[in-house]
Amino acid sequence: MRVIAILLAAGSSTRFGREKMLALYKGKALFAHALDALCAAACIDEVLVVVNPRFPTPPPRPRCRFVVNP
Repeated sequence: MRVIAILLAAGSSTRFGREKMLALYKGKALFAHALDALCAAACIDEVLVVVNPRFPTPPPRPRCRFVVNP
């Protein structure tokens, strides 16, 4: 059985006031912390990251796919 994790990062962050997933924590974007943890999990075969159209294009990662949700 394949296990696919979904990281939802397409919200508008209106209450936060700016792109929450791009906010820095310990020098790294919040979404990067979550993505690192998911990619490090041996039981996960693929990570699907759902982003909005304004999300900057991240560098490619193995077992990771970015999908734009308009």
